[in-house]
Amino acid sequence: MNWIIDQSERMPFHTNLALVIAPLREVIASYNWFISNFWFHPREGQSPDIDRSKDWILLSPEEFSRLVAYRMQTLWAFIAAVPKEVSLEIDEDSLPWADGNPYIWKLGHFELDQSEVEIICWDGSYTIVKFRTAVLPDRFKEYFPEALPLSDYE
Repeated sequence: MNWIIDQSERMPFHTNLALVIAPLREVIASYNWFISNFWFHPREGQSPDIDRSKDWILLSPEEFSRLVAYRMQTLWAFIAAVPKEVSLEIDEDSLPWADGNPYIWKLGHFELDQSEVEIICWDGSYTIVKFRTAVLPDRFKEYFPEALPLSDYE
């Protein structure tokens, strides 16, 4: 299932990763977290301690948990949950991205073949979440009843 959040009274600012990840907290430890096209606005003068020397990062579950704990507005980002046992091969010339990518709006299209969840933070105003599994989308929708099917935006 593919969901989009364009308005939420629950979020004090849009694309708040701590809240977007909240319904998935119990499965964070099952994944490594790939992030590219990551642009954020730190809140309260805090900035996450992450390697910004390349265009993408791969975080352990612990590192990802620390990242989402920061109060920051994510303006642009492509985030993918990849099972820890999967070896991820990254093509640096063809990284997934959010800004200007028409495919993120396509139902069922996943940027990474190995991902089970993809989160796209779009211009600090939309959050698109795509799931390959059956259980996680239901948890997400229970937590965010205001989420709409991405098909409403095609």
